[in-house]
Amino acid sequence: MQDSKIIRNVDFFVGKLACRALSWIRKPSGFRSNQSIKMTQGPQKVLMIELFEMGSAVMLAPSITYLKKQNPQVEIHALTTQSCAPIWEALGSLDPNNVHVIESGTPLNFIWSALKTIFRLRKNRFDLIIDYELFMRVPAIFSGLLKGTRRGGFYKYDYEGLYRGSFYEAKCAYNQNSHISRNYLALTKTTYENPNASPNYKGLILDTEISVTPSIKKTPVKELTDRPYIAICADVGPTLSVRNYPREHFAEVIEELLGLNPDYQVVFIGTEEDRSTAEIILSKIGQKERCKNFCGKTNFRGLLDVISGADLLITNDNGPGHFATLTGTKTLALFSTDSPYVYGPLGKTVIAYTHYQCSPCISALNHKRTPCTDNQCLKTLNPSRVVQLSQALLKGTARFGTINNEISYLT
Repeated sequence: MQDSKIIRNVDFFVGKLACRALSWIRKPSGFRSNQSIKMTQGPQKVLMIELFEMGSAVMLAPSITYLKKQNPQVEIHALTTQSCAPIWEALGSLDPNNVHVIESGTPLNFIWSALKTIFRLRKNRFDLIIDYELFMRVPAIFSGLLKGTRRGGFYKYDYEGLYRGSFYEAKCAYNQNSHISRNYLALTKTTYENPNASPNYKGLILDTEISVTPSIKKTPVKELTDRPYIAICADVGPTLSVRNYPREHFAEVIEELLGLNPDYQVVFIGTEEDRSTAEIILSKIGQKERCKNFCGKTNFRGLLDVISGADLLITNDNGPGHFATLTGTKTLALFSTDSPYVYGPLGKTVIAYTHYQCSPCISALNHKRTPCTDNQCLKTLNPSRVVQLSQALLKGTARFGTINNEISYLT
């Protein structure tokens, strides 16, 4: 839904006007007297806005930890969409009643549900409202419509980027050379500690500050208790299909892994629309009896259970790689269009990456759109290399948080 032309056109034409109007109405010049909220007992009620990216909720876990460390009594709320709500609940860090959900079916449903949710939330006054969106204007507008003492959000400064208004009391530049969890934490710290910092948070953010402790306990799945298994997520979906590792490559990888690990089976995970991709890959595999297609067979909680029980997850660059952070599952992520240095999972992960000059081709600075229709960055990722990295993970010899088991992507 977030890639809908209707939503993008509304965001572009109506969004700019709305941001400009809110900037005029909510001039932030008088906010400085509100700095006392930090010096007394700290913000008591915080709203975090992240609407469209399920993986981003995991990347926001360090910010939640930071807020609770600063004030253990803080009441944290999240504003998200229906498709992303399950991951917020899985985090286990927020009261489920504080996760406010906007329907994300059709664009009209989204707009109507958003208006109702904003009207309801206006009955609250938040000490901090933090908008973690990088490029769309919709969350910025929501933050401007809500009642709050201090608003924080990413601001373009001198970037030739997206205009999202100037009504944030705390502004933080997006650092394209820094991991997204650090960007989020920098925005959180700027909003909480020093809204006058410009253009970004003035200080170090240590590796220990962006670490995430697994919170999902391993839950055996009845149909998968007969032998250990490797989980495969082979399809990103139609919106960013350019991230998909070639199906014939996946078949080669699976065939070789089954040969090297005779005690293992392979389980395909994904949505119902991913089932056909798994079936095509299965048609190219000789040992089909050792493979199971679980695409579309679980709800989100069931998906986490399947991931938690796997000895290894192999996935394209999409949500399951970040979900595995919460389960502690070893993961091999196949990266392509996004920078692994910015979006690499925070869990026990090794990233396979070819370092092609054309990659990464999407970022927050181009609205996450790419004209690429020939993903050579993945097509040239040799299946034997994927198998080699998979074996290192299975045998416990891999270096987590690295690209190709060599270069750290978090430091």
